[in-house]
Amino acid sequence: MLDPTHLEMALLNVLINARDAMRGGGSVTVGTSVLADARRLAVHHLAPGQYVVICVVDQGTGMTPDVLRRATEPFFTTKGPGTGLGLAMVHGFVQQSHGRLDIESKPGVGTTVRMIFPVADQPQVAPAAAPDRHTGNAGGKARILLVEDNDDVRELGRTMLEAHGYAVVTAASGEEALRLLAGQDGNEHGEHDDFGLLFSDVIMPGGMTGLQLAEEVRRRRPGLPILLATGYMEQLPDARSPAFPVLPKPYKESELLSRIADALAGHGTRPHPASV
Repeated sequence: MLDPTHLEMALLNVLINARDAMRGGGSVTVGTSVLADARRLAVHHLAPGQYVVICVVDQGTGMTPDVLRRATEPFFTTKGPGTGLGLAMVHGFVQQSHGRLDIESKPGVGTTVRMIFPVADQPQVAPAAAPDRHTGNAGGKARILLVEDNDDVRELGRTMLEAHGYAVVTAASGEEALRLLAGQDGNEHGEHDDFGLLFSDVIMPGGMTGLQLAEEVRRRRPGLPILLATGYMEQLPDARSPAFPVLPKPYKESELLSRIADALAGHGTRPHPASV
């Protein structure tokens, strides 16, 4: 059971990486198979069952062990600025789909990427849980309003958080976020007025900054937890003692989840030191 649009995006990201790795030309092979053999499942650390595999094999430059180990980290890249989110987004989508991403690579030989998904013989529809009034989400995890002007970073954050059970509503600007918080997004029933946390980028050119948004949200909803993110910690007006908890970019998925949990638990009032 897969979202077809996200699957297409994931496959396209892997193919773009394969193309970029073959500067001198070469072939890319895309194949599918069914995986059920117990020994092969053990190799991929999978539970017994039947799986579908989408495999992409390229004849590119390959990755060293150090690069391979970090290949799915958000913001990690061996390319130029503005790239590096591809495999992180693929990894998040596969996780969200209850699958596994497997990557094999050797320098000078090439790279094999496998997206492995469990077969859904009998799609199960879980009964809807009653919304938790403290979190604003049916599963007991917070509904997060994610504000980010960069399309790729916004999609990456949404995918990572949803893969761990959070409900996520996104906005591309501070102004849009305020409309969502006010229930002015065209939803007559105010579906988005029960957010459990605001997670916003700080630098958003062309409109309201994340700091301005956070100050306005704190004025309107004093009890709503707020977490900001930026790659320019030194440019914050109160960098040594921010008024709001700040997650430095680039961040790892584990760091994002930890800081989200801290903010929701009320432990995010003091900023963590910037990552080196």
